[in-house]
Amino acid sequence: MKYRFIGDILGRHQTDFLRQLLTIYKSVLKYNKSVIPSDTDLRSLLRKKDIRFIVALDGNTVVGGLTAHLLPSVFGDPRTFYIQDIAVKKKYQRQGAGAHVIQTLIYECRAFRHESIFVQADLSNKAAIQLFKAKGATPTAGFHFTYENVIKVPKYKVVKRGGELFYTEVKRKKR
Repeated sequence: MKYRFIGDILGRHQTDFLRQLLTIYKSVLKYNKSVIPSDTDLRSLLRKKDIRFIVALDGNTVVGGLTAHLLPSVFGDPRTFYIQDIAVKKKYQRQGAGAHVIQTLIYECRAFRHESIFVQADLSNKAAIQLFKAKGATPTAGFHFTYENVIKVPKYKVVKRGGELFYTEVKRKKR
């Protein structure tokens, strides 16, 4: 079946669409432990100027979407979007919804003169790689590093020495 998607950059009052998108993320991206934020927190996210939630709609139902962050630059205006998450409901995959939300972000970049979009894909995710290439992305060689469970690393405290701040590991007392 061929679908005709409407792309939408969510505005500050579209909490229902954002909730639907986050539910898709939980399901498709396996964010099982994540909790959907409250309406107040959703509205707060939607008001941020440096984040875009773009959805693909089939009627009034969100079938996929992406979250992109406008990265700050020390050299002036932000010029790069980073796609943090992109997902489409199983039934709608390979029907153009993913391509549609990426194209909507590309239009946003052109309209506001942002120079690039950065997105990562695991080498095993052939469908994502194919999608990104089809939408004009160029793969770059390199490594992706992840610091997992950083909350479980030893505790640190900030110590001030001679006017400078240092991090030092808090030693645990042996029992």
